[in-house]
Amino acid sequence: DVYKRQMSLGEMFAFLIYIINVPAPVRKLTEAAGKLRLGMVAWQRIDRLFAEPTIGPEAGRCQDKLSGQISFERVRFSYTPDRPVLNDLTLSIGRGEFVIIAGASGAGKSTLANLLLRFYDPDGGRICLDGRPVADWQIHSLRRQIGFIQQDALLFACTILENIRYGRPDASLAEVQAAARVANAHDFIVDFPVGYNTRVSEGGSNLSGGQRQRIAIARAVLLNPPILLLDEPTAMLDSQAERQVMQAVRRAGTGRTTILITHRLSVIQPNDRVVYLDGGRVAEQGIYSQLMAANGPFARAVRFWQQNGEKEKPT
Repeated sequence: DVYKRQMSLGEMFAFLIYIINVPAPVRKLTEAAGKLRLGMVAWQRIDRLFAEPTIGPEAGRCQDKLSGQISFERVRFSYTPDRPVLNDLTLSIGRGEFVIIAGASGAGKSTLANLLLRFYDPDGGRICLDGRPVADWQIHSLRRQIGFIQQDALLFACTILENIRYGRPDASLAEVQAAARVANAHDFIVDFPVGYNTRVSEGGSNLSGGQRQRIAIARAVLLNPPILLLDEPTAMLDSQAERQVMQAVRRAGTGRTTILITHRLSVIQPNDRVVYLDGGRVAEQGIYSQLMAANGPFARAVRFWQQNGEKEKPT
């Protein structure tokens, strides 16, 4: 058109500039519309959360020191009315016991942790600590006496020292180091140029998964809780990191009631007490070697795992 003198050179450049610049704001408008829809969904979820009945920190009156005895008595629970997760589950854990809760995904393993910490209350039955219903315990006191370690350890953007001291900011350096030794973390911490003063990136991204878990275990050990509750602490780790974390878990569990929730059967030792869940119930429980000899559902799960590695047992 310029060649035929139907459009000036300036008009052609103006047209090209429009073609280059117009798509960008249009694209931003469509992106903003998508973010707005996501924001509306998020707000609806937040609104539903705020509408839920809350358990205030003043709920319950008992603030005694726990000994670590736990019982689930015909506990029923579901997140949605038509999909029960726990079905008349009964389980007793004695003071100072080391218990492994195993089972396929959806068996109700993590739900036990949620109920024990009173993130939810059961729909039926009851949970008791030292013989008292869990609702009788003052919630702040209850949670402070349970060292809870999740699959993805939560670390803060501060020093390793401050992360371990999080629950006890007045703890001395010697106490922090003692807890880190129990958690199998002291050696790798002192290998850093500034040791315990090493800054942790947001979420612990400058540390390996095994290092993050061991720092989380050290934090729990420093609190010295009578109950240690671990929910899939090795699920995202390789075999070497798994061994290091499990060494730390077993040392940290000495002298306190320890519940290890896992689907990784490689962490179980012959003399461990295992509670195997299936369909929201205790399908089997006992010493690992005895369960293997009984050739029940747990033994079948172990054989499936041995043949298929980390693949889940089909349900």
